[in-house]
Amino acid sequence: MEILVATHNLHKKEEIAQILGEKYKITSLTDYNIHDEIIEDGDSFHANALIKAKFCFEKTGKSSLGDDSGLVVPALDGRPGIFSARYAGNHDFDKNIAKVLEEMQDKDNREAYFITVLCLYNENGAEYFEGRVYGNLSKERSGKKGFGYDPIFIPKGYEISFADMPSEEKNAISHRKNALDQFLEFLEKQKEKEKRQRAECNIHVKGNDLFAESSHQDLYAAVDEMVDKLDRQVLRYKDKVQDHHRDSVRNHVE
Repeated sequence: MEILVATHNLHKKEEIAQILGEKYKITSLTDYNIHDEIIEDGDSFHANALIKAKFCFEKTGKSSLGDDSGLVVPALDGRPGIFSARYAGNHDFDKNIAKVLEEMQDKDNREAYFITVLCLYNENGAEYFEGRVYGNLSKERSGKKGFGYDPIFIPKGYEISFADMPSEEKNAISHRKNALDQFLEFLEKQKEKEKRQRAECNIHVKGNDLFAESSHQDLYAAVDEMVDKLDRQVLRYKDKVQDHHRDSVRNHVE
């Protein structure tokens, strides 16, 4: 199954591919020879994820997954937040990290979290999936793996940074992993829904329409449930007609 990720970021594409495994083919805008810059002018992670996914869908006609992620530091009033990639320079994370470390020099509270918001966009609209991982900021860089702010982020329960971890270890606990788990759960539910057999019936009676529907993995079970629903509606309609008839007779006699 192909999952089209609305990004030009090779690191992000590779990380998503590592997390999801060989069952899914991960493609990006670059794979479709689309090199336009996506203007991320939303005021939240959700807004930016939607902008990316919608742009990708409109360009390709394929269901698209937008990913907007960032580092949130409460002691810095939530910065860098949605500006994480361009906090001190456009995707220059050496400068971004240096700026965060400088601003954190006199801060006792070094708590922070990474957040990922995924947006799946297609002809049915948008679905969102959010993941977070909490930790603390170190006072200096450590590690050569990962990307972004990984060298200064130490997840809770660990004594090493994301950049010190093997990718398999980081990807097992990361914010992106948490969001992708929710995304995959959504896909599985959609698959199950598509497998279910659906039965429906519409009956026109005087002055009314009776409609019943049901879905089940077994077609006969779906039909039986639909018939039960319709039978209850018919009985209610019959009672209503009889009550109306009795009232009419009573009024006529009086």
